[in-house]
Amino acid sequence: MYDEETYAACMAYIKKHSGGQGTDDYDDLDHRPKIEGVTLTGNKTASDLGLLKDVEVQGSVLLI
Repeated sequence: MYDEETYAACMAYIKKHSGGQGTDDYDDLDHRPKIEGVTLTGNKTASDLGLLKDVEVQGSVLLI
C-alpha cells in the first residue's frame, strides 16, 4: 500500500513519461467503454446496463 505522496509522485512520473497528458480521473476519459450501448459513467446497476430483464411470473416481477 502506498501513501498519498508516493502515489502522487508515481502519477506525476507516468504523466511526464507517457507521451500524453494522461489522467487519474475516470470521468476525464474520452471514449469510455460501453455495455449494451450504455456508457460506463457513474454508478450503473446491472439493470441500467441491460444485463437484467423484467419478467412477469404469476403477478410477480422477477429480475433474471
